Amino acid sequence: MNSSPGTEHSLDVRALNYRYGGLRVLEDISFSVAPGEGVAVLGPSGCGKSTLLHIVAGLLEVESGEVSYGGRSMTGSPGWISYMQQDDLLLPWKNVLDNIALPLIIKGEDPRQARERVEASLDEFGLMGFGTKYPGQLSGGMRQRAAFMRSCMFRQDFLLLDEPFSRLDYLTRSGMHQWFQQYLEGHDPGFILVTHDPREALMLCDRVLVLSSRPARLEDVILVDSPRPRSPESLDTPASREALERIVAKAT
Repeated sequence: MNSSPGTEHSLDVRALNYRYGGLRVLEDISFSVAPGEGVAVLGPSGCGKSTLLHIVAGLLEVESGEVSYGGRSMTGSPGWISYMQQDDLLLPWKNVLDNIALPLIIKGEDPRQARERVEASLDEFGLMGFGTKYPGQLSGGMRQRAAFMRSCMFRQDFLLLDEPFSRLDYLTRSGMHQWFQQYLEGHDPGFILVTHDPREALMLCDRVLVLSSRPARLEDVILVDSPRPRSPESLDTPASREALERIVAKAT
C-alpha cells in the first residue's frame, strides 16, 4: 500500500524492507510526506515504528528500498534531517542555551554566533529566561521544548518526532499539543510523528499510517479532513470517532 503520491519536494519511502538478524521487522513499506504535511505512524508495540524513523534518519542500513527527499536519495545518510527521539538527550552539564546551540556548532557554525541565534529564538519556543538553566532545573514540559528547539535549530523544514509527548502528564501534554500546533502554524514543516495515542495522532496530523504487527506492513491510511489547529473538543465528531475506532481496531 502506498499512502500518497510523491511530489518534487516530498519525503518518499519506497518498498522499504528491514531485517534485524534473522528477524524481519519491516516489509515493503511505502509512503510519501508532502511539504508542510504531518503524518502519524501508529501500530502495535514493538512493530518497528522507531526503527522506521531510524531508517528515515539514515541511522540504519536497509535490506532493500529507498528513502529520498526532493528526489535525492538519503538512504543510509545520517545527519540530513532533524530527529527528536523519545529521550530528550539533553546534556546535564550544559545549560539550555548551550544544549540547543550544540547542533549548530557541530555543523561548523561559530559558537558565539550559534548561541546568539539560539538566544534570539528562545521566546518563540517559550524558553525566554531559561537559557542559563540546566536540564535538571527544568520541568518535563520545558525539557521537551528545549529538545524540540534543538531539533528545529538543526533544520526546520522537516522533522522526525518519536513519541515526543509520551512521558508528560496529561495536563502538560495537552498544553504541549496546543503549543506545538501554534509552532506548526508559524513554520509549516513537514513531519512524521510516531505515537501510541490515536487521539494525539488525529489532533496533530493530516494523515495516520497504521502498521501491522511484525513484520510491519502498511495496514491502513486514515485521512484527517478537519483543518489544523484542532482542540480535543474538535475530535468529538462522528467522523473523528469513526477514525479513532478504525485506528484502535487496526493498531492493537
